[in-house]
Amino acid sequence: MKQGVSVAKPRRLVAVLCAALALVGASVAFAQTLPTVAIGAPPTPAPAPAAPALSLTLAAPAEVQIDAMGSPMDAQLFLYQGGSLVVEDSDSGDGVDARIVRFLAAGTYEVRVVEWRGRAMSARVSTAILPPMTPVATLAPGAPPSIVAVPAGDSPRASSAEVTLIVATPGSYRLDANSDGDAELMIIQNSAVVAQDSDSGEGTNAQLTQVLTPGNYTLRVRDYSNRASNITVTVVAQ
Repeated sequence: MKQGVSVAKPRRLVAVLCAALALVGASVAFAQTLPTVAIGAPPTPAPAPAAPALSLTLAAPAEVQIDAMGSPMDAQLFLYQGGSLVVEDSDSGDGVDARIVRFLAAGTYEVRVVEWRGRAMSARVSTAILPPMTPVATLAPGAPPSIVAVPAGDSPRASSAEVTLIVATPGSYRLDANSDGDAELMIIQNSAVVAQDSDSGEGTNAQLTQVLTPGNYTLRVRDYSNRASNITVTVVAQ
């Protein structure tokens, strides 16, 4: 099963693991008052490893992009909440910069930055709430399948497309995302991920069985390799 978080390139795996272990040893810093990084503000300097932690507070759930830019050094980015690692990234930004794009619940997070070889650097950290995507179709349970053309892109979000799902009756529903490639499926409501899947359908297709209450949902689909693809989305009552 493929995982939904970014991972370090193989040539950097040992160094990134060492950086992560170093952060565990420095977890006492979470009890301190951390400098803040504000959503949408200009990049905030975050010297590392001397002071690699910043505090990020979200007033409401949102899809957030966090960038750690250390060029010519190689920034590694870690996001914690309550001392637990939420997600990490090595090279998803420009060049060897780090970038996290993720739906986050309201609350306070710790943004930590290190250099992958442990060298001193002056990293620049920026955060932004991403605007909602425009749905390309509307779907209801039992309706004919919707064929969604997803674009090629340089990131999971850039290669995604969304469909609005309207549920009128509470119940258990099966959602399928099928393609000739490798379809992935995510259910979103109120800027929060309800469920997601990669390979639970036939072959490498995505399938979810989910209890849904009446309301509007967003189905986000993409190809795992960020390729252009036609993905057939079907929702039926169980």
